[in-house]
Amino acid sequence: MAITEPLIATRPRGRPADPELPGRRREQILSAATAFFAAAGYAEADLAALANKLEVGKGTLYRYFPTKEALFFAALDRGMERLHVAVDGAMTGITDDLAGLDAGITAYLGFFAENPDLIELMILERAAFKGRAAPVYFAHKERYRAERRNRYRRLMKSGQVRTMDPDAMSAFIGNLLYGTVLTHHFTGRAASLRDQTKILLDVIQHGLLTDSERGKRPALASLKLESI
Repeated sequence: MAITEPLIATRPRGRPADPELPGRRREQILSAATAFFAAAGYAEADLAALANKLEVGKGTLYRYFPTKEALFFAALDRGMERLHVAVDGAMTGITDDLAGLDAGITAYLGFFAENPDLIELMILERAAFKGRAAPVYFAHKERYRAERRNRYRRLMKSGQVRTMDPDAMSAFIGNLLYGTVLTHHFTGRAASLRDQTKILLDVIQHGLLTDSERGKRPALASLKLESI
């Protein structure tokens, strides 16, 4: 992927510098780096090859990112921010929290359907940086934990969902979505992530059991789970 403008811009004398140029260049590099790492892996990725794809000198990359590790994590962090923007944007303006949750789930799965390279970076991080305290994905998730907790509390208060630990509810839905994305990516299922959205929403909203069968089952508090 070639950059259409040179990273080191030349301009006629007297013309003021473009203050937004560094930001645009950084975005171009991160976009290319995401695809590059996803294709090459982390250990095998050669920044000289990335610079060639961008049609710039290797030193230009190091002006923006001092190390390969810095570039990798900047690309991954950018992806997680874009995920949040996509999900938050889909929910903005929806006053019904349950409808907002549906929109957020749909946007989450849709984002990863359109950005499979980011899934590869998430997998690469776990393989190449096992000693990190928290993967970037979960660090971002923790950043917005209070926001999700408040949403689930509102759903309980409104009577739209049954009362339970909001953090447990958030963790369940989050793990279900995260697992769906990874499983789909590894197996390449025929059904798209977008098609699976309908199934996930149906199970989240209605469960697996019929109303009559649900009435026969003991409450969770009475189940003996010591052997699990």
